[in-house]
Amino acid sequence: SQNKASLSSTETIEQRIEEVNALDADGIKKTYKEFRKNKKYAHADGAGIGFLELAKRSTQKIKYSFDSIEINNTYFKITITI
Repeated sequence: SQNKASLSSTETIEQRIEEVNALDADGIKKTYKEFRKNKKYAHADGAGIGFLELAKRSTQKIKYSFDSIEINNTYFKITITI
């Protein structure tokens, strides 16, 4: 998957993916359930629970990269293995 993102958001995106990648399978399930129960976070900005959903389905850690496309924007690419 590839999405356009602002350069200022790349640090937050990277941090969230690294937090998810640091979890084991049980940690991913537990954190996912907590997000789903707490409605204010479930759809706050999408990325938090979305990364957890990807991690649940993936057999490996989430891989990602950023490719600058404009002065203030980048393409953010996610790769998962199912």
